[in-house]
Amino acid sequence: MRITIPRSIRCFDPRRFLFTLGVLALAVFLLGLRPQPALAQFSSPGGGVDDSNGVFQLEGNATTDTGICFQVSPPIIATPGGGNSCPAGLTFVAFGSQTDDWANVFTGVSLHAVATTGIVGDATNSSSDDIFTGGGAKDTLGLQSGPWLWKNGKPQAKDDIAHAYAAAYTLPNGHTGIYFGIDRFDNSGDATAGFWFFQDSTVGLGGANKGGGTRFTGQHFDGDLLIVSDFSTGGAVSTIEVFKWVGSDANGTLVLAETLTSNATCNPITGNSSACSIVNPIPVATGGWGFTNKSGQTFFDHGEFLEGGLDLQSIFGANVPCFTTFMAETRSSTSPTATLSDFSPPVSFPLCGLHVTKACNGPGVISADGSSVAYSWTATVFNDGIGSLSNVSLNDTLPDGSKVSIPVTSLLGPKPASASVQVNFTATSSNVPNPLSVTNSTNAQGFTGPNGTGTLIASKPPDATAVCSATVGETLTIEKHCDASKGGATLVDTDDSVVVEVFYTAHVCNAGTPGSGSQLTNITLADDHGSPLTHDIPSPSSIPSLNPGQCADVTGSYFPNSIDSSLGRFGFTDTIRVTGATATLGPNPTPVSGCPSNTDLACAPVTCPICFDNVCTGQPQP
Repeated sequence: MRITIPRSIRCFDPRRFLFTLGVLALAVFLLGLRPQPALAQFSSPGGGVDDSNGVFQLEGNATTDTGICFQVSPPIIATPGGGNSCPAGLTFVAFGSQTDDWANVFTGVSLHAVATTGIVGDATNSSSDDIFTGGGAKDTLGLQSGPWLWKNGKPQAKDDIAHAYAAAYTLPNGHTGIYFGIDRFDNSGDATAGFWFFQDSTVGLGGANKGGGTRFTGQHFDGDLLIVSDFSTGGAVSTIEVFKWVGSDANGTLVLAETLTSNATCNPITGNSSACSIVNPIPVATGGWGFTNKSGQTFFDHGEFLEGGLDLQSIFGANVPCFTTFMAETRSSTSPTATLSDFSPPVSFPLCGLHVTKACNGPGVISADGSSVAYSWTATVFNDGIGSLSNVSLNDTLPDGSKVSIPVTSLLGPKPASASVQVNFTATSSNVPNPLSVTNSTNAQGFTGPNGTGTLIASKPPDATAVCSATVGETLTIEKHCDASKGGATLVDTDDSVVVEVFYTAHVCNAGTPGSGSQLTNITLADDHGSPLTHDIPSPSSIPSLNPGQCADVTGSYFPNSIDSSLGRFGFTDTIRVTGATATLGPNPTPVSGCPSNTDLACAPVTCPICFDNVCTGQPQP
């Protein structure tokens, strides 16, 4: 016989609904039906994972309650009536104001969790679900040495994971408690749930194909944890088993760490369990996330929701591993070698973990000579976990592609401790494609033991990245004069002929400001005069480089082929031009208008008269 809820029940008061169904479940029990029992427990001094005044509510539902009516064996839950009254045989349990439940994890307002996964969704009733495949996908085998393989496929409805979740808290006794849960698509048969807590942050779904499946990434580390629990609907749950992985991924084995006694459940009445779990004995509301089961119901029917907790020190003593990744699975049985079925995608569970941020310390600083840009970043490393990490360092990728290890701190305390370090780099045109925009990226690592011992903890990809930039201005100016020291335009005797030779000087400048301008190199010059236009080459014909604010003098002479009488006497006009220049930083100078060529970067004309004294012109040499 099975308790069913009409489809018309869609919007309801969860507490009133829970109370009604709790009474119904009690009545069913009294009629001889047996609601869902749960898993075993053992004593934890100073408050257990199911302590009603502790950190988390393990009462068989996902909502945060102020109090609940509870019976241990068989497990029955109901919402209290007026004056906290409960049906006969049930005990009122008041929860402390600081206790969390999965509803808080879902909304992100968890009161004091040191790590959570959030609510991890998995495809249901779909052939695009990710499921295990291949004989190597067993919990007793290494992720790589198995190897574990997955493919897209549709699991059995009773094994079909809809959501999985995990959270970690500091228990009242000072230990670390981990809480785990799962909901499934259908309750029409027994199933077994497994909960993996990995230390390797790279465990995930890889892209390498093998046989008929795809490999997982990552590997087992010594101390990885597997909790196995029955997910039944009407019979007794025999055991909850805790396994540890011992050794490397390639050569390790799965070792039973604890088998807990049967016919016991999470018991918030006594609250002294070091490990326990419970399956919802009656239909209950979700913790706020969307859910639809095989029957189209949007609440958890009985036997569709499982939650549990474990005091890690009860298994590991003082040497609690630094878990970073969580994954739930369903299995054919509780046997270690059971065939694996569905799984939730591996997600971050930073019981121990790092993350790093990177920020520019303002724009880049341009050197006075305009040839380089100095950049500075601040990288901040955050401890996301419950324990201190030693020998914390950055694996930094500089803008030129080189990699460097940068020590951050010898010891970084538990969450929310952080430490910062400055990263510097000088960009030039020879080490980066664009010195005015450069990228620095980094990840972080630390160790769980003192002085760089224990397990290496790496920040999860992607790397923290910051793009820093700088701006420059580059402008060329030029002035031109008749060279009075050589007579300007003067008559010279050449091969028994008297001809005119015009002497001139030019002043070429990089008008950029030191500290904000670019160095200019390969500055090329030309001089044009007369009609038809004739090209002459000044001396020097090119300037190797000019720093911002720096100038260079150029001289030259030419023999005119035409006369300009613009001064009232014979005069000769020519124009010196900057025909090319290369900016060390940023784009090259742009052409200016009004020059003989539309590609000229600067130009300056001057007319030198053949007679320039006061008698001839009344004015000095131009």
